[in-house]
Amino acid sequence: MKKLIVLSVLLALASFPLMASDVTFSGDVTYGFISDFGDSFAEDTTATIDVNAAVDDYNSTVVSVKNVAGKIELDQATIETDLGAAFGLTDMGVGLVLTAGYFDTGDEEYVIQSGYENENVMGIGTAKAWELSTVLTVMDMVNIKFAVDPAMPLGTLIAGAYGEFGPVKAEVFYDLDAGAEAADGKIGIDGSYAMDIADLSLGVGLGFMYDMSVTDGAAAEQWAYGLGLGVGWTEMISLGVGVDGNSMDAFNGLTANVGIDPIDLVGLYAGMVLSFAEGADAFQEADLGIVVHPGAAEIYIGYLVTSVGSGGDLNAPTSLPDGGGYLKVDIDY
Repeated sequence: MKKLIVLSVLLALASFPLMASDVTFSGDVTYGFISDFGDSFAEDTTATIDVNAAVDDYNSTVVSVKNVAGKIELDQATIETDLGAAFGLTDMGVGLVLTAGYFDTGDEEYVIQSGYENENVMGIGTAKAWELSTVLTVMDMVNIKFAVDPAMPLGTLIAGAYGEFGPVKAEVFYDLDAGAEAADGKIGIDGSYAMDIADLSLGVGLGFMYDMSVTDGAAAEQWAYGLGLGVGWTEMISLGVGVDGNSMDAFNGLTANVGIDPIDLVGLYAGMVLSFAEGADAFQEADLGIVVHPGAAEIYIGYLVTSVGSGGDLNAPTSLPDGGGYLKVDIDY
């Protein structure tokens, strides 16, 4: 069955140019390995293919596949219909978009990024499923979303409102699991603020969610925050620092990195991750190396220092319990 699904996806990708008037392909491919120069070795390959097709003035579709643990899986398959434009509502400042297919409606999951891009705050989110989603936009500012997965009794319901107001993004949401009572849903709010002044960039993200199905009020509350700061001196030196926390650990961790690009083709980098979570080792990992970027490709040659086998937060493609030297080649297209 899985082979038939993959075959169907690949056939759909091949047939896009015949059906759509405007088709674009994008994605990424990454290969890398790490070795402790002894008996330990690990490698990892990731790849994604995204196909976006504008079928006509009102309809577009997206098909995305990616490899997971060496297996090709469907990541997204959606039809997006602009009902607002079809019925002439956009001229009145009202948008209405219907999305159908396999995707993650989730919450907006605003992310604050700085440095190695691991400081983030996001909404509660949902798993991918075959579902329907509608988004009503008012005055090009406020978006009202309603989504349902009809596969289970009563379906999984997601409702919310979100928008961008200058440098601020904000969202309120309500999630209801399949079969649950309306009074047992999850309500929350999250948002972010981003600012750029000259060579300084600052991002702050906050999120709070309350699960009404949990009788213990303290256990029902979940919150998180992230703060990222980036500084650039000329075009050669950059510095990023980020801190984050959540309802389990008010000060969960810290990430810092520095990049130096002495010439256009070559750069040097170094980064470090510390954890302040209860029971965790304070030092998680450090990463240093050189990056060569001929054209669109990025070639990383570096060394990961760790004793907890973390990896993945910095530039190393994967990890070993005690770190090691690595090579990673990455390209986005």
